[in-house]
Amino acid sequence: MDKALNNIEMQLDALKTKTKKEGTTGFITYYGLFASEGGQSNWISDQINTDTLLTVNEYSSAAKVLACIGSNDGFNIILSLLRTPKTTAHLINECGFTDAKQVYHHLNLLLTADLIKKDEHNPGYYLIQPHRVQGIIMMLAGICEMLNEMVDV
Repeated sequence: MDKALNNIEMQLDALKTKTKKEGTTGFITYYGLFASEGGQSNWISDQINTDTLLTVNEYSSAAKVLACIGSNDGFNIILSLLRTPKTTAHLINECGFTDAKQVYHHLNLLLTADLIKKDEHNPGYYLIQPHRVQGIIMMLAGICEMLNEMVDV
């Protein structure tokens, strides 16, 4: 474990040096793996300029994405679909909806924001867009960090 910690400290020193040299607000490096019944995602993102992150809403639909997952119902659908692809009936039962109309409303918002898609191999099922898993998992980590709810294993 000491070797891994030393490597992380070296990476952090490199980020500090680069931040000072380039006069930016900073850089971040992160990596991860997430596996569920919906598939597996691996990622390594190195030296992401935090100045760029601070302009995210100028170039994207950040507000649309946040609105979709900002509601308790939309957020619960995302959490459920991260575990495994689901049908509308599964989502009604698992997320506590009273009817399909409520589920379809949130599914349509999530589809429009490109966070989920219909499963082409299993008609009637919805799943998280594979290219969105990393961002959703990192967002969850950030939320837990803000709420001081990070769980140590």
